[in-house]
Amino acid sequence: METKKYVRIKKATCKSAWYADKIGQVFEVEREGPNYFTRTGPHHLSAIRKEDAEVIVNNETRNEEADEMKNVNQTTIDSASTVFEKVGDKYIGSKSRFGDILIGAPYSEAFVKAYASERKDVLVIPKTIEYTAFLRNEEMKKVATHGQAPIVNDQARRDEIVEQAKADVEELVLNGYDGEGFWGAEGNETYRKFSYSVEFLPDRKKRKVTALIRRTSDIDPRHIGRAKAATSDCFNVHIGKAIALRRALGLAVPDEYLNAPQPTEVRVGDVISWTAFKDEVYAVTKKSGIIYDFTRIKNGVKYNSLSYKNLLDSATIIDDSRGEVGE
Repeated sequence: METKKYVRIKKATCKSAWYADKIGQVFEVEREGPNYFTRTGPHHLSAIRKEDAEVIVNNETRNEEADEMKNVNQTTIDSASTVFEKVGDKYIGSKSRFGDILIGAPYSEAFVKAYASERKDVLVIPKTIEYTAFLRNEEMKKVATHGQAPIVNDQARRDEIVEQAKADVEELVLNGYDGEGFWGAEGNETYRKFSYSVEFLPDRKKRKVTALIRRTSDIDPRHIGRAKAATSDCFNVHIGKAIALRRALGLAVPDEYLNAPQPTEVRVGDVISWTAFKDEVYAVTKKSGIIYDFTRIKNGVKYNSLSYKNLLDSATIIDDSRGEVGE
């Protein structure tokens, strides 16, 4: 008697995978190679990355990680709006009813606590920190913040979004090398079915990023995606790359990329403009407490050891890519 193999989706490394919203569901494996393949239509097989699934044979899981999940009530998971899975010292987004968490993206414990204290029905599995589920009420907020009022730090949130954007770009670029696609409904045909290469054209002066997509045999770009920072927004090349690449591949752009909070902390490598002199643009080259060194972008003139108790009272951060954008 032939033993059938099944896999249960435990995460979606690529946030745009066809199974990103099917965490916990079980699929029969029809073929196996570098990926698992399951039938999703009469003439259609869809790929599942092996690292995203756990193997089930005769309905008995062979993945040790599943043992930790047995104590979690499935009804609780199904009713939760957002679910994070603890992996090492990171919390992996595994469900997001509102679409404000990237599936498969890693988050810090500090971010999860702040996020959970401000939203309804957030679940963390397995139980590895001092809460399992949060409801939006004062008691749960106290648990989340050790009895203190919850603090949402815009700079920390922006840092999280930048890291998500970096991971997103890396995954989407690697998907092009794979060449097998995801055979799902999302994305254009190139993303779903073909090998492709990605070229980025960042422009610091115009505060924009262009993503060019070519299939293996293409000379000219087949798809082009663009992202441009609004006049009032701080430009970040990593967020720009993620937006442009997703647009080029026909994928949805997460709202957090489009509405990331503005930076509130000046760091070395940031580009600032003075409030009183908008055309005066400087790079922060050194910072020690309230003492800063600057280099004027226009002519390279250096200004060292200037003291500002709060620099952002006099200036605005207009680019926090920190030297990773081409001129």
